[in-house]
Amino acid sequence: MYSTSNLLEPIDIEKFKNSYLSKEFIHFSNSNRKFALSFNWDDLNEILSRRRFYTDQVRVVKGGQDIDFESIFSFRTDNKNPNQKIAYLNNVGINRLMNDGCTLIVHAVEELMENIAGLVYAIESLVHEKVQANLYACFGKGQGFDVHWDNHDVFVLQVLGSKDWTVYNPTENKDCFNYLEKPIWSNVLNQGELLYMPRGYWHEAKSIGPTIHITFGFTNRRVEHYIKWVLRELSLNAIFNSDLNNYHTRELKLEVLENIKEVLTKNINESSLEKYIGITDAKSPERPYFNFPYVLDGETLPVDSIIVINSSRIQLKALQTKGDLVIFNILNRQWKFSLTTKPILERLIIKRQLRVSELVKDFADEELTQGQIIQLIKDLLKLGLVRKIK
Repeated sequence: MYSTSNLLEPIDIEKFKNSYLSKEFIHFSNSNRKFALSFNWDDLNEILSRRRFYTDQVRVVKGGQDIDFESIFSFRTDNKNPNQKIAYLNNVGINRLMNDGCTLIVHAVEELMENIAGLVYAIESLVHEKVQANLYACFGKGQGFDVHWDNHDVFVLQVLGSKDWTVYNPTENKDCFNYLEKPIWSNVLNQGELLYMPRGYWHEAKSIGPTIHITFGFTNRRVEHYIKWVLRELSLNAIFNSDLNNYHTRELKLEVLENIKEVLTKNINESSLEKYIGITDAKSPERPYFNFPYVLDGETLPVDSIIVINSSRIQLKALQTKGDLVIFNILNRQWKFSLTTKPILERLIIKRQLRVSELVKDFADEELTQGQIIQLIKDLLKLGLVRKIK
């Protein structure tokens, strides 16, 4: 598993959260950084050669314009179903386009490479939002997009080669860029270096020779999302179902407004905000992992196995006690376990990654035997709540 502390070096995590996250642009230079993502051209070749893609998952662009997907995909008839066409990447067409200075983009590349999925998990644990990794590859001097504005935050990791980046001050929308404005950062991003840009920062990048970079983008929950959630929670409140029209007297309208303010004041507070954050974290979608053969009945799970909880955003508040049960709110569902398992589930949430032997050592007692703890982990594997990585 990757560590965000290594990714962000030399900035520590708390300083990044307090000073930069969703606030300021920052460049992480290559000096004094321990972070490295294992990815090379052979890895990209393997992805492109061995996978089937949807036509919106791979793009080729130049100067901000998408190349017609019919130039980058070939369509073959399914032998078993003549009416069905299967899309394959057209290597000859893509080779020609790449030689012409185009940029190849592969969306959601974390679904194709485990090491990139591990980095996505680490970043999601840091920002507590869903993260998607997109890969950009180019040869020679090329520019996929002109200066532009993104409606989401993004980490940019230079994986291979170098790119010339220019970053400008942010604006509130994509219609007010001043082309006479001086950049706030203009430099070459080399292999292993990282940029972080909150949404709204204008930028452009130009390739310098063969290059690959990966962007890790995420959209923050916003105030409007919280307000809409509060209103949905209050949808059955009588005040929101009362009539309001122009025939009401001014006094009646003012009375209705006061009632609305009172209800909103009582329900827009720190407690409801924390509840909203907890609920939306618990609804974060799972990334499917298979754990054969350990999910099968009768199959032994080695105690030296390393497991990882399969939700990067989960927090302790996801556990609730109800009688002799603990309710685990995770992956958009509620799961019920014996109350005796609560300390183990808490440890999983806090540590995220640990060995089964650690749980056995710390929690095997009169209430839970070693066999019961291992069976609990197997049950969590079956439900997809954890995954085995070693």
